[in-house]
Amino acid sequence: MLQAISPLVKSAVACLFVVTLATMPPLSRFYFAELCSHYRVQMAVVGLLFCLLLWCEPQPMLAKYRRLRWRSFAFIPVIIHVMFIVGWYLPGQPLFSAGSGMQPMRLLISNVHTSNTKYEELIALIEREQPDVVTLCEINQNWASALEAVHEQFPYRVVIPRSDNFGIAILSRHYIIRNDVFSLGDAQPPAIEVSIWSDDHRELTIVAAHTYPPVGYQLSNLRNRQLKILGERVSQIGGSRVLVGDFNVSLFSPYYSDLEESSGLRNARKGFGVLPTWPARYRFMRVPIDHCLHSDDVEIRDCRVGPDIGSDHLPLIVELAY
Repeated sequence: MLQAISPLVKSAVACLFVVTLATMPPLSRFYFAELCSHYRVQMAVVGLLFCLLLWCEPQPMLAKYRRLRWRSFAFIPVIIHVMFIVGWYLPGQPLFSAGSGMQPMRLLISNVHTSNTKYEELIALIEREQPDVVTLCEINQNWASALEAVHEQFPYRVVIPRSDNFGIAILSRHYIIRNDVFSLGDAQPPAIEVSIWSDDHRELTIVAAHTYPPVGYQLSNLRNRQLKILGERVSQIGGSRVLVGDFNVSLFSPYYSDLEESSGLRNARKGFGVLPTWPARYRFMRVPIDHCLHSDDVEIRDCRVGPDIGSDHLPLIVELAY
């Protein structure tokens, strides 16, 4: 049976090799190649499976060299993808020190999905995690009404409900000294910038945004422009700052790398892993498109994925200090 499977596996290995090369610069900036780049973890796993199948393939001794050649060929994509993945599991900065005199803060970041009506799941998560700030995407009027249940805990808020999947909100336990609602381009969805004044008299600027999904070439280009606008805006903000939201781009995209470079920020995931968040229902297909980026003077204590709240995204929970 393995002998019958072998030609199919070799054809699949060749396809994986071509796709892997396409996800490398500069080809990765083309639309389909960039879409494939989001799935490096999945391609690494599939590549390992191909290597295993080829290793188990029965071959006569005279074909030993040819068998070794195909195994090596199958392993090349795995090595390439692992090189992009492993860095997210390596320590990125010193751990938070309680004696450092910095202000601790917990953020809960979630795309709640407009059509999701499991409001109680989010409320229960908020009650359990006790975040200082909650940022939400895809808020409609029903969600805005449901959030009144936590108004006492989060009296300071900016809520912009919309029916088109681009409503957005920031809820805070701490006083918001400044807020600005801005557009991600002409006639584009809103984003929010707030400056929070903590109990320890420290200021933190939070920018929350939800960019377009790359469904088609045109929307992909619009998303890239929105990411550019966000990067340029955040780079002009002084002091401690974080950029959060559903950016519809993964850690492995060249356009995500552009965002880090233009904003001067780095991802809170560094040292904690890839932490995929979408799609919540299909574990193997999940990719990390919900993000928290932070300035160098913000230390990350913990970064993890939260439980399913009925949305197509999993929440991201970040503990930081500034």
